[in-house]
Amino acid sequence: MESEPGIWPARYAVPGSGPPVRVANEGKLVAFVPREHVDAVLDAMRVHPLGTEARVIGEVVADHPGMVVARTGLGGTRVIDLPIGEQLPRIC
Repeated sequence: MESEPGIWPARYAVPGSGPPVRVANEGKLVAFVPREHVDAVLDAMRVHPLGTEARVIGEVVADHPGMVVARTGLGGTRVIDLPIGEQLPRIC
């Protein structure tokens, strides 16, 4: 999968907590949808108040099997590794 992290609809509850793939981020959904159904799925998600920011953040490509990579500002890509350690939910 190739993604553009700059378009991820994420708000940081804790300033400076880092990107959403690096911290516990409860209540989020990532859906892999066939291209021909994307518009219908986004329309359905956006009807719900919690889905108003639903959007496409990437696409599955043959170039990177089994990996998620982010496009960089310089036109390259970098691998998004799995977080190190156990991701525990915040207790507030």
